[in-house]
Amino acid sequence: MGHVIINTGPVIGREVPVSTAAADMVRMKFNPSGSEDVDTLKSLAAAFVSVCADLSMEAAEADHASACREFAVAQTQMQTACMFAVAAATPRL
Repeated sequence: MGHVIINTGPVIGREVPVSTAAADMVRMKFNPSGSEDVDTLKSLAAAFVSVCADLSMEAAEADHASACREFAVAQTQMQTACMFAVAAATPRL
């Protein structure tokens, strides 16, 4: 689906892949405004969701059920945050 490159703090040049499932979760393809800000917000949210999904799979393999639940909550909260951020970025639509 693509990737986001992180260059902040101690993380320099890390390429974070964006899964199709994460892109679907934040509805990356839906941007009738054509706003670059909306695309940016959705890309960042999808990258976060992708990392959480990967870490959740690792936690599941290690039988850490509480971590899996926490990653699921984090993903849902990011989906919500993305929705509100897009609403804020497109107030005139």
